[in-house]
Amino acid sequence: MGLEDKFGKVPLRRIFRPFFEALFDPENGHDHDGVNSKTLSSASVVENGSVTTVKIVDEAVTADKIAANAVTTAKLANGAVTGAKIPAQNITTTHLADENVTAPKIADGAVTADKIGAGAVVEEKLGDGAVTAAKIGASAVEEAKINDGAVTAGKIGAGAVVEEKLGDGAVTAAKIGASAVEEAKINDGAVTAGKIGAGAVTAAALNADVAGNGVGLNTGTNAIEVKVDDATIEISSDALQLKAGGVDTAHLADDAVTSDKIADGAVTADKLADTASLASLIGAGLGAVKTVAHNTEGSPITLLTADDAARACLVVALVGETLDDGAGFSIEDEDETALLDVTTGTTGGVLVGAGTLAANKALQIAITAGGAAAAGEVTVFVIAIPEA
Repeated sequence: MGLEDKFGKVPLRRIFRPFFEALFDPENGHDHDGVNSKTLSSASVVENGSVTTVKIVDEAVTADKIAANAVTTAKLANGAVTGAKIPAQNITTTHLADENVTAPKIADGAVTADKIGAGAVVEEKLGDGAVTAAKIGASAVEEAKINDGAVTAGKIGAGAVVEEKLGDGAVTAAKIGASAVEEAKINDGAVTAGKIGAGAVTAAALNADVAGNGVGLNTGTNAIEVKVDDATIEISSDALQLKAGGVDTAHLADDAVTSDKIADGAVTADKLADTASLASLIGAGLGAVKTVAHNTEGSPITLLTADDAARACLVVALVGETLDDGAGFSIEDEDETALLDVTTGTTGGVLVGAGTLAANKALQIAITAGGAAAAGEVTVFVIAIPEA
């Protein structure tokens, strides 16, 4: 029995002879009965470096076979160090490279308040809506933290806007609610005339002391009304007026009725007293008297002028001496319509004439042609009563 090589079959004894000689060497090997056997070292049997990977059975290298510190980084396959391989609390800060603890490596809830450094939570670390009311400390929201326009009506608590919160002039008309300005809110004397709208003061708002002497408040409507006696004064179509026939003699002061107060044509004959004198008639504009000397022909001399009413005239001429040398006078209107003529040769005496003086016409004494020397004079009286 043997093994065959390129030279043919080789007996087994030749192959194993060196092994047996070493094994049963009386000094250095192991004899057949064990009397002279020595302990074999790994070095005497296995050469250094001769146990390669293929010589080791899978899972033959147990924990006890691995020397301390023998498993270096190079001996570890990628991903070989799992969580189960690391004892609890064994990975300290010195084992962690900077920026190697990523989000997936941190357990949920593991980052407690103590783990967060002062000032570490900056804006980009906060999720949208993460800062809830409970997260904001008391008085922490200062003015600079509030965005313009962020404080809406819903953000202001009831009664929160007190006086010192309002800027001067902040409460405009639009900010004041309907009927919000009560009596207590209005300062004394603040409601001036300019503050009262047209028609705003109604009768119902009037107090009794508004009415002075001669006026009062209507008991039904409370409006101001004039107190009238309805004998001399009355109210007609919302106007105050003298009642017809309301002014009698007792109301007139002495000498109150002047010529200007007497209507044209108002003084008729029956208004004249029996004792009325020519002077009083003249003073009332109802008569006139003129004395005219006849020299040469001259311009007419006006006695009086009628107004808008025609006058019934009575003319009386007094001739002191005989008119001669062609002298004469004519009492006529401005249209030369004669009421009385005093002709030459008239002796001393009284001449009377009458007629109507038209409205707005003048009654005058016209001097007719005569000599150059004085030839007498005439005194004319006229009473001109407006026609009824």
